[in-house]
Amino acid sequence: MEFNVTLGTQLPSTMENADHIMDGLARFSVTAHEPSTTPGLFAATITIPAASLEDAIQIALLSAKAADLGEITTLEVLSTEAFDQAAEQASTNGGIPDLVSITTAAAMLGISRTAARKRIGKSLQGTFVDGPGWVVTRTSVDAAVFAKNQQDQA
Repeated sequence: MEFNVTLGTQLPSTMENADHIMDGLARFSVTAHEPSTTPGLFAATITIPAASLEDAIQIALLSAKAADLGEITTLEVLSTEAFDQAAEQASTNGGIPDLVSITTAAAMLGISRTAARKRIGKSLQGTFVDGPGWVVTRTSVDAAVFAKNQQDQA
């Protein structure tokens, strides 16, 4: 199985740091980019072959340390399939992610609405919208469902 892991760093967005990231993580398919959530800082997205989500996380963090990327401030892990689906969705929706209600997210995860709301900002990406209330990104729900299934199989 393959996973796409995005590592948020404290490295300023400079050409030198882009080269540093690309060289340090060259054994993977890697991109260095500036996420909208942390303007002025770099993140790296790498594709990792791994047997499980936990293995992908360990490999990513050890590789970041070996590449001397400094403190990793954020970590997002998706199966490559989910990552590709999210990228395709973003390009077909003009960059607007596929959203689901908190009720739908809770049902997909087999938890209560309250428990799902408590996960917003942690394992679920979401916001409050006038009218429908809480909405979360479909990719974050899919990733949480995948992680739950991995834990259940362990």
